[in-house]
Amino acid sequence: MTARRPVLAVVSYLNTRPLIAGLEASCDLVPAVPARCWDLVSSGEADLGVIPAIGLGDDPELAVVPEVGIAAEGPVESVVLVTRVPLARVRSVALDASSRASAALLRILCARAWGIAPRFFVAPPDWPAMLAAHDAALLIGDPAFALTGDPRFLARADLAIVDLGQAWTEWTGLPFVFAVWAGRADRVTPDIVAELQAARDRGLESLPAIARAAARHPADEEKNLRYLRDTIRYRLGPRERAGLARYLELAGELGLLAGGRRAYAAPGAAGGA
Repeated sequence: MTARRPVLAVVSYLNTRPLIAGLEASCDLVPAVPARCWDLVSSGEADLGVIPAIGLGDDPELAVVPEVGIAAEGPVESVVLVTRVPLARVRSVALDASSRASAALLRILCARAWGIAPRFFVAPPDWPAMLAAHDAALLIGDPAFALTGDPRFLARADLAIVDLGQAWTEWTGLPFVFAVWAGRADRVTPDIVAELQAARDRGLESLPAIARAAARHPADEEKNLRYLRDTIRYRLGPRERAGLARYLELAGELGLLAGGRRAYAAPGAAGGA
């Protein structure tokens, strides 16, 4: 009898591609935005997924694949707040409907780092429409990464960008973990842990090819490679785990966790959370 292929919920953004290199040969990949990846894992439709980090606080029963994720220390380039007024005067923010971890990060920074209390509204990731109705807009993933090359943005002298990865590191001194591989404990087996860690290693060895394949124009290739090689971290060590624990602690204090406040336990070698 043929073994069932694992079903993996994966984000289709550029920064996720190094984590899924070669997995289509042995797994069924279901592309989705980050918030939807969480839904697929939570409902059991997917065995594991690249889920927003906040999901670890929402569901204490999730198990994490050790040492694999998407993180940055300093500017991340693909999670940004676009503002049309000075930050201190921001009163309303449109949140990219695709986002969960970054939306919570923004709420934390507003409340604790910047001392502002805007109202938040969920919207599709269309920044001109978002800014037509609100003072600022949160963008994540490829739309955020492409923003500085968008002629519409370049024509707007009134807009400024706040990189949330940079803001977090400047405030806490720690990296920020945006996403991890996770699933129900009985589905995070030693075999799938080894497979996902091996996929990451393949991806890190293939960054030039991934950057080239994702380039819409020749000039994009070097930008993509620099981003994947120098900006994003795919190996999560002690500092990344400390940043993740601090984030979940703050999210719990502000009532942003569906599962209530809890301490984050760093995953062990067997993949438990």
